[in-house]
Amino acid sequence: MSTIKKLAGQTVIYGLSSILPRFLNYFLALFYTRIFLPESLGEITNMFAWVAILMALLTYGMETAFFRYASQKGQDIVSVFTTSFLTMVVSSMVFLSLTFLFNTPLADFFGYHNADKYVRWLSYILVLDAVSTIPFAKLRLEGRPVKFMIIKLLNVSINIGFNLFFLVLCPWLTKESPDSVLLHIYDPNISVGYVLISNVIASLFSLILLIPEMHISIRKYDPRLLKQLLIYGIPILVVSVAGMVNQNIDKVLIPKLIKPHTDAMYQLGIYGANAKLAVIMTLFVQAFRYAFEPFFFARQKETEDKKIYADILTYFVIFCLAVFLGITLFIDQIKMILDPKYYEGLGVVPYILIANMLVGIYYNLSLWYKLTDKTYFGAYFSIGGALITISINSLFLSTYGYKVAAIAQVVCFAVMTVASYYYMRKYYPIDYNVKRVILLVIFALSLYFSGQYLPDVNTILGFVLRGFTILVFLVLSLLPELKVELEKRSRG
Repeated sequence: MSTIKKLAGQTVIYGLSSILPRFLNYFLALFYTRIFLPESLGEITNMFAWVAILMALLTYGMETAFFRYASQKGQDIVSVFTTSFLTMVVSSMVFLSLTFLFNTPLADFFGYHNADKYVRWLSYILVLDAVSTIPFAKLRLEGRPVKFMIIKLLNVSINIGFNLFFLVLCPWLTKESPDSVLLHIYDPNISVGYVLISNVIASLFSLILLIPEMHISIRKYDPRLLKQLLIYGIPILVVSVAGMVNQNIDKVLIPKLIKPHTDAMYQLGIYGANAKLAVIMTLFVQAFRYAFEPFFFARQKETEDKKIYADILTYFVIFCLAVFLGITLFIDQIKMILDPKYYEGLGVVPYILIANMLVGIYYNLSLWYKLTDKTYFGAYFSIGGALITISINSLFLSTYGYKVAAIAQVVCFAVMTVASYYYMRKYYPIDYNVKRVILLVIFALSLYFSGQYLPDVNTILGFVLRGFTILVFLVLSLLPELKVELEKRSRG
């Protein structure tokens, strides 16, 4: 239990560095619903879907490879950092050059107004974030979450600050004080582009703050080590790209499969805004990932019982289901942070929450192929998941609209989770309490459907009953652990 508490503590710390920035970005996205029409928000959603996919491509599994080799006993950490970091810098510069060389064809592909500028700004964001990846990983490896958190918070604070400057202050000055010197750097025609410009400025600032972490020695750049890093990382690249495809390809396909283009962007704006309501689940899964990967790589040196991983999965599922109930049972109040014109998409929220929970369960299970160096299995699972996602969307998206995209995510990650569990039993057996996990899911879904018949959440009775429902779920779900704890205390 002490080990789990340690992981929980690390999850909280890294969670603050992940959750707080993303939570602020979440409200920034909700702020966009007040500023932009759904069609414009659809453009933003589409662009950042491409950023997520391309970011996985640009980092090509090097972050996980860095953890794997830098954690090995007797390994020269400076050599691992130098080799991985410099390789990332070179590949990022090559990518930047290619985007400038093929700027016009890429702009035609995206098809936005001002698309040529968007391509350049997107490439700046991608390169700056890719180069920052290994220094951020170094902070995590060395157990320095405070600095990690500070830089992440500053990044999002600067991003929000410039968004407010360009999208609120400057338009106000245009009307109230048209002679203001600040308007010399403002062009109202850029509009959505200022979302990208703000991200560029924030990413540049983060990279500058990470410069002290870039302790490299050219003499320790090791081509043989690079080969090992790439062999280990390339399957992770496939996993990461396919994973980002699974989570974002719907936002890419909606403009391609739904006609006319304006209707597609409208639907994507509605879908993207409502998907943000699942942010608490998304953030928890991300925070857990930050803590869990260094955790299980560090434990490979120890001989403790693997049962700890089974316990972690059980607690993870309990927390995720509690979040699921919290959001779905109080959706009528949570939705008020959106502009009313986006309410029509609320039906996708439960699916997005379940899909994100499945992502987290799959990530729990993925430790087996990473610890056994069978990362190619992760590639197989992710490619299979991507094919499922693309197939479902391609067949049904144009007919049934954006709701299909949310259902496709659930199907995709459910299949990937089952496949990973099946092969885990063969190559790295862990005695997960599958029966308990399934019963927990059934219990939570039963409470969710029952909750639809509770009194209105805006009444005191409805609010109390919903809160009581979540409390009942937590108490009954943790009953075995509570009994053990009570027995220990009675003996003491």
